[in-house]
Amino acid sequence: TALVLFIVEYNMFTGLIPLSLCKSSGLIEVSIGNNQFNSTIPSCLGSLGVLVTFLDVSYNLLSGNIPNSLNNMYDLYVVLLSTNFFTGDISSVFTNITTLHTVDISNNGFSGGLPLAVFTPELNTFVATKNCYHQSLSSEMCNAAFVKILSLSGLNAGYNCANIIRLFGHAIHGENTVQGNDLVYIVYSI
Repeated sequence: TALVLFIVEYNMFTGLIPLSLCKSSGLIEVSIGNNQFNSTIPSCLGSLGVLVTFLDVSYNLLSGNIPNSLNNMYDLYVVLLSTNFFTGDISSVFTNITTLHTVDISNNGFSGGLPLAVFTPELNTFVATKNCYHQSLSSEMCNAAFVKILSLSGLNAGYNCANIIRLFGHAIHGENTVQGNDLVYIVYSI
């Protein structure tokens, strides 16, 4: 029998993410949120490929860069990376995945630009609050025509971040609201 679901959230598990997960060829969900796993996301998780649709590593003690091998998870529907200690440029992660519905990368130390490739018509929810981005936001975000939740507050709230966020090339200060059909974008700078 192949392991299909790995759900161990809301425990006090510590240590590394088990590398044995990388050998689970039938795995469709990895949900280890709200534990105390540390170190990095193993790059071998990307070898699970097309079957994994749900990846939740939120609320742990994970750090380092997000491995580019996650680009091989072509059928990811939900990815939750929030509230860890991740760093680095995330703009080139998730570039091969066009199925993402929900992405939460908030409360980390990501820098560089947002992962613009996730902004497809399938995207419903994107949360990127409290990181340390240094690039202007892009009109590519408009590709997510049906997004319902776009949370970008505190985009430069990380340590040593710029004091001004640029929205579509225009500097903004304080609270700004741009309304769409079913969506209200609220963006704050510090």
